[in-house]
Amino acid sequence: ETGEEVSSEGWYRMPARGDQGAIFTRCEPDVCLGANECAGVNLGVLCQQCPVGWTNRAIWHGDDKVCTACPSELWNTLAIVLTLLPYILLIFTLIRFAEGAAHSLADLRCAKARIIINYTQIA
Repeated sequence: ETGEEVSSEGWYRMPARGDQGAIFTRCEPDVCLGANECAGVNLGVLCQQCPVGWTNRAIWHGDDKVCTACPSELWNTLAIVLTLLPYILLIFTLIRFAEGAAHSLADLRCAKARIIINYTQIA
C-alpha cells in the first residue's frame, strides 16, 4: 500500500502537480466509482472520455455521462436525411407557390429572388 489518499464514489483524484497535496474534484457518481476507476468503458480524467467508437454526447443520450456505442453509419445517414427532408420540401413548396403566382417570367424571377432573400434572412 502506498499510503496515498484515494477518491471515493463521485470524486476524482486529480494528477499531482509539483509539491501540491492531493486535489479531489467532484465528478458524476454514475461514472466515477472511486479510487479513480471509471464505470464501463469511460476513461480519462474525471471519466469523461470515451474510446473510439463510443460516445457520451449523443442527442438521444440525455444527461447520462456513461459511454455507449456509437450508432451505425446507416442510422446517422437516416437521421440526417430525415432532418433535412422537411426543409427541402418546404423550399420546393415555396417555389411551386411562387411559380403559380407569377404571371410572367419576370415575375417568377422576382418571386424566386424574394424567397431566397427571405430564407437567408431567417437562416
